[in-house]
Amino acid sequence: MRHILPRALVAVLTFFVGLAGVQLLSHGARPESEGTPASEPPAVIVTLVKAPEPPRFKRSLRGCGMGYFQLYEMPDGQKMSEGAACSETASEAKREWRKLLATATKVVERVPLHKNRLGEWGERVVAFFPPDEYSGDTAQILWYGGGRCYLYISAPTLDIALEFEKSDAYAH
Repeated sequence: MRHILPRALVAVLTFFVGLAGVQLLSHGARPESEGTPASEPPAVIVTLVKAPEPPRFKRSLRGCGMGYFQLYEMPDGQKMSEGAACSETASEAKREWRKLLATATKVVERVPLHKNRLGEWGERVVAFFPPDEYSGDTAQILWYGGGRCYLYISAPTLDIALEFEKSDAYAH
């Protein structure tokens, strides 16, 4: 019986120390001297993530045959296209290339040796062309590497054409 009283005393003491520890942990152990009451919950940090913007160049229509074309619509309703125009032979493609360049109203830049988006070398031409039955004046970025096809980007403004060229919006 001598041993029961000290054991009971240790058990009761342990119970109250544990209870006090739980109280401190559940209410935060902030000292009152910091100016914040100990009963105030910890601050919650909220991080806002901006929703992704709609794509600048949304694919709308695609066609193929001797090459391909891909039409894109922009959020403001403007349309532009990119593609490849191909011929039966390289000499015929070169002839079509020259005829096309002859219709340009203004050549902005002509680089005889330029790497295209596919890593191939050829001539890059940036030019304006007169209106046709589908659109008004257009800015075009053209690339021809001597084969059967030339690549083009056709847009209502030069800024849009250059932006598209730098983007990853190509149809592939």
